[in-house]
Amino acid sequence: MPLIPCPECQKQISSAAEACPSCGLPNPARDKGECAPASAPAALPKEDVSCQFPLVSIEAKDSFEATHLISQHLNRIRAAGWDIGGAVARGGINEYKIESAKQKATLRFDLRPTLQLGVPRSLIATHTLMAGIPGLTEEKINELKRRNLETMRLLYPQQKPGWMIFLLLLGFGVFVFLASLLYFTRLR
Repeated sequence: MPLIPCPECQKQISSAAEACPSCGLPNPARDKGECAPASAPAALPKEDVSCQFPLVSIEAKDSFEATHLISQHLNRIRAAGWDIGGAVARGGINEYKIESAKQKATLRFDLRPTLQLGVPRSLIATHTLMAGIPGLTEEKINELKRRNLETMRLLYPQQKPGWMIFLLLLGFGVFVFLASLLYFTRLR
């Protein structure tokens, strides 16, 4: 079984593989023996114009702000006539597949600056992948943020500040001291 380059990602794949394990493109070498039904017109391959879309760096204070920034980019792309396809998050980079009638591309967003600010990777991945959902507005993102904060308050009730605990312990210590002093003065 010889290795052939994948037409999509150029990585080496087996000629017997059903699809590229890296990008998921069906293996064209495997389809050579099969032909499309006569009634279906052959689809013309779309030109990959990913190089026209540079990597966009996203630096946000939380995952919701990052979602908002990515959503703004994707909404501009939609307004230009592109459809947003699948999304993948790996290694701090989110990739969104887009295509128009004759072209296709991969939009890439670098979320590593946001991760360096201490935003948890799991929240970044979960929230920012939602940015590709059509109709996601700033109001919906803010509603999601509000609900998330309410859930966090229920799961992790806020603890009293350290100085309050110190004052409570100090007050308890003074009470025990005075009570023991009163107890021992009565014994005499």
